[in-house]
Amino acid sequence: MADPVALQLVTGSPGLAALPPIRCQRDLYKMRLREEFAKGGVTPPLGGAEYADEIVSAMDIYRASKNDTSFDTFVRDLRNYFRPA
Repeated sequence: MADPVALQLVTGSPGLAALPPIRCQRDLYKMRLREEFAKGGVTPPLGGAEYADEIVSAMDIYRASKNDTSFDTFVRDLRNYFRPA
């Protein structure tokens, strides 16, 4: 959900999803993902997890990092880990 453009592309949802608040109720992200698919007329049998590869393939890492500070931290840590010593 950190890249709403990629999510919209894969789900077929007509609008861009807003990120849930940082501290949110349990399973809110899962519910929002199912809602986005429903808006696009799709009922994924596994709740949307089966579309993870497609969403990640469509995702813009830069845009997602700008929208989600936790994701940005993850990406920076991962880059530092793989950076040659």
